[in-house]
Amino acid sequence: MNNSTQPGIPYSEMVKNCRKSFTAKIIMIALVVLLCQIPVLMVDGLISRRQNLARDVENEIASKWGSRQKVSGPLLAIPVSRLVKRTEKEGKTVKETVATEYSTYFAVPQELQITGELIPEMRYRGIYEVVLYRSHITLSGNIQFPKEVENWQLHPEKSRLIVGIADLTGLSAIQSSFHGKIIMPEPGIAAKAPVPGGFSVPLKQASDGKFDISFDLNGCRELLFSMAGRQTTLQLQSSWPSPSFCGAFLPTERTVSEKGFSAKWSVSEFNRDLPASWVGNMEKFQFPDKGSHFGTSHFNRSAGVTLKKVADSYAQVNRAVEYAILVFIIVLMAMLIAEKLSRVWVHPLQYFIAALSLVLFYTLTLAISEHSSFGTAYLISAAAVAALGGFYSGLIYRKLSAALGMVFSVGISYAAIYVILRLEDYALLAGSVILFILMTVLMTFTGRINRQDMPAVTGK
Repeated sequence: MNNSTQPGIPYSEMVKNCRKSFTAKIIMIALVVLLCQIPVLMVDGLISRRQNLARDVENEIASKWGSRQKVSGPLLAIPVSRLVKRTEKEGKTVKETVATEYSTYFAVPQELQITGELIPEMRYRGIYEVVLYRSHITLSGNIQFPKEVENWQLHPEKSRLIVGIADLTGLSAIQSSFHGKIIMPEPGIAAKAPVPGGFSVPLKQASDGKFDISFDLNGCRELLFSMAGRQTTLQLQSSWPSPSFCGAFLPTERTVSEKGFSAKWSVSEFNRDLPASWVGNMEKFQFPDKGSHFGTSHFNRSAGVTLKKVADSYAQVNRAVEYAILVFIIVLMAMLIAEKLSRVWVHPLQYFIAALSLVLFYTLTLAISEHSSFGTAYLISAAAVAALGGFYSGLIYRKLSAALGMVFSVGISYAAIYVILRLEDYALLAGSVILFILMTVLMTFTGRINRQDMPAVTGK
């Protein structure tokens, strides 16, 4: 633009036209950003589909190995019976009959000590990685037989200890003893048991005593235990470096390092809503759904751990997409500033194409992260998109400085987003500081645009 007014055009009219042109550019950039939300939503859908495919692969492998596991009990189960009078009316005749009603008496252990060691394993199906584990679990404690149960007759010769297992596919190597005597466990559980499946240890006697039960259990990602004893302690350890402690109780002691973790829970009967004994049906022990690894499950009376992946690439890419609009605004405003400084008119289509190139970043990151780490994928994608933006700016402005400026703008945008992604606990603080800095830079470069748009007056 010349620094003198054009003949025949009033100065005020030229200033008005320049301002209209700049306002139109701002509106155009806003429309481009909104329009680019369509491919961003498509990328978000692509991430969801790939994530669902990874879940399907995990569920398929877990169905043959062992799904999310929960161990419930052991519970003392004793068959009971009683005589019940029943009245039947046939016409005007009333008959009274006596029938035998059967049920089961259940009691929790007086003390329960649970120890477990998890040995993680990684399995692969194509490009998908699944976190599995082997575990060795020991349940020990003591039980107390009731002397009598009100209105019920006990059958202690059929008494047993029942242990609930969420997915029996992963169960093996069961050993048990009572009073120091080895007892062969049996499949199946007692009638009306509050667990859907598991195994039992036949006691065939009515005496208080100490029990020991051990077994190996395979599972996928999560292992929970019902804190069923009147006083329950749970100790878990593993070489997995990134545990997520879950359930209704957090560990009272825990140690987490790069070499693994160890944790200890201590729960009394006053900490959970479970009676010491009952007869017949009652609320179940809230088993997780078989084959479901990502949904929310009920953790009533439970404690345990989830072997969490250090970096879930799908979740990380999904979080990066949430900041896409910020990158669009920064880069397109950088193009507008370059247009004003270089005095080169940029076509709206070129703004749109430059914005579309930014969408490629997310598909590249998603594709590369399935074959490498998220950090590597992010770096390669950011470098590629920044180089592409610099190449396109060189074609538009035909100046090396403009091309380098675009590379810098794209690079600094994705670097800022990466910092926000890595600082999960401080993401809001980091994002606010970065936005403040970027806004300061944007104000610095746009502060003189109105002066550059106004033509200088020469003469009178």
